[in-house]
Parts: sequence; C-alpha cells; structure tokens
Amino acid sequence: MTQPTTRSSVRTVTRPVPIGELLDAWLAVQRGQFRSATVTPPATAEPAPAVAAWQPAPGEVPVLVVGCAGSVGASTVALLLAGAIDRARVVDCAPASNSGLAGASTAELGEAANGWLAGRRNTTLIQRRHDHPSTPQGIPVPLPGDPGWLTVVDSWWEPRQLLTQTGWVADLSRTCPRVVLVTRASIPGMARLEAALTAYGPDRCWAVMVASPRRLPSPVERSLGSRTEQLRASGRLMSLPPNSALAMSGITTEPLPRAFGVTARQLLEGLLP
Repeated sequence: MTQPTTRSSVRTVTRPVPIGELLDAWLAVQRGQFRSATVTPPATAEPAPAVAAWQPAPGEVPVLVVGCAGSVGASTVALLLAGAIDRARVVDCAPASNSGLAGASTAELGEAANGWLAGRRNTTLIQRRHDHPSTPQGIPVPLPGDPGWLTVVDSWWEPRQLLTQTGWVADLSRTCPRVVLVTRASIPGMARLEAALTAYGPDRCWAVMVASPRRLPSPVERSLGSRTEQLRASGRLMSLPPNSALAMSGITTEPLPRAFGVTARQLLEGLLP
C-alpha cells in the first residue's frame, strides 16, 4: 500500500534589518552605486596629534608612585615621600573627582597653566588636575619643576594601563629608574605586587605594603612571589602600619601619622642614596 506523501513545511527566518542599513541602501540606489562593483575605500583617518614629552629640570629627580590596584594608599605614600624632604612636590595625575590629595593642601594657590591646580602643604607643593582625563594620554605635561627638587608623580592609573598607553606619564612608567609600587598587605595584594614587578622589572622598583602588621600572617607570607622575595632580600620591600583614622577620613590637612616617618626615611635612603 502506497504511503501518503507528506510535505514538510520550511519556515524561513530572517533577521530584522536595521533602519540605518535600509537608509544606506536607498541612498546607494539614488547615487547609482549599485551599478558598479567598485568599492570606495574609507577616508584615511588623520594622524593622531603628537604627544608632548615631559623633560625634568636639570637636577630634578622624578619618582613614579603606582598603586597596584585602586584605593591602596598610593597617594598617601606619594605625599609621605615628598613631605620627608624640603624641596619636593607631588604631581597628582588623578581625575579631579578621584584625587586622594584634594583635601591635602593647607593653602590653595589657584589654577596654573594647562588645567593644573596648585597648592601647598608646609614646604611641599601639590599640583593636581581640575578636569577628568579618561586616559593617561589626556594629561598635559606638569608645570616646570625646579633644579634639584624631588618630583613625586602620583600616577593614579594602574600598571597595565600605564605601560600600554602613550603620553608623558606612560613614558615615565617605562623609563623612570625609581618606581614605588603600593599594595595592600593581603594575599590579593601580594599577587598584584608580583604581577606589577613582572611588568616593570624589579631592578628599578621599591614597594610599600599599606596596613601591614608587624608580622605578616602566615597565609600572606606564603603567598609572596619570587620577585617580591627578591625585593625584600634587597631591602626594598617596606610597610606602613594600619591607621584607622586615616582609613576612615582619607588625607586631610592633618599631619600624617608619625609612625609613617620610618618608612619615609627608608624610602628616601634607597631612592636618593
């Protein structure tokens, strides 16, 4: 007996065509482009503008401070380091709303060139942004420094962002012989420090562990990587003790804790032998 033949129904599914594509097609028909197989190449993009380079003054000593992650205390370390010497300034590269030094100045000196705001804290000059650059490339070169001064650059941007970008801050991250990495005294903090040391090279780095107890907990101690151990063996791994008041309020016009002075002196002895 012959079986009845069934016809399977086939449903064609089409995706909606965006109105922009339909409009482009209609315009192409009106211009007669459908008659030619020649594809018009896109217009050549204009070359990116040249990025200004920063040239320190004769005898000016730059130090780059880099947080291994956000909110680890890099601004505290930058201010502590600059405040430990008479002729020093901090150049804060953070967008205005993210600056850890916005409340640090005891005297505001007003706006200077290229959007830099100037302030003073005792003998330390503080220069920070009043705008919100979205990349390190968007930060204008800092104000001219003075010969023989220590210029501490609080980079704000994380290590990988700096090393893969252009601009004077990124250039400094690749060439500066004095890089201070800041991290938390925790297992994730040690992992980030090890990664940053791999990226920057330990030979030009110092590191500060913020909120570090007198003795690292055993799990944190066991998490130290080989490059971090190399830094500690050479006396370039330092610590800042915990401070609940600073952790709660951030940096204000109040003096930094006296207990931090030991770390500042150790850093200066290594950076400026």
